[in-house]
Amino acid sequence: ASPGIVIKREDAFHPIPGVDPVAFGSAGCRWPVDGTNGQGLLACGATKEPERSYCEAHRRLSYTPPTIRQHAGLRSAERIS
Repeated sequence: ASPGIVIKREDAFHPIPGVDPVAFGSAGCRWPVDGTNGQGLLACGATKEPERSYCEAHRRLSYTPPTIRQHAGLRSAERIS
C-alpha cells in the first residue's frame, strides 16, 4: 500500500483496493483481511519494508498513541521508583 492510503477502522479487515490478498507466509503485509470468493482469511499482501510486518497503511492503523492519562501514569510510576 502506498504511504498515502488511509484505512478507516471500520474497513480494517477489508482488502485494500488494487491489492490482491495473499496466503499467510507470502511476502508482503501480514495484516489479516477477509478473503474473497470463499478463500477465508488472507494477508493484505501490500508492499512493506523488509523489517516490518505490515504495510504503511496498516502500521498506522495498528498504532495507537498513548493517551494523556497513560502518560501521566507513567510519570507517576517513574517518580515512585
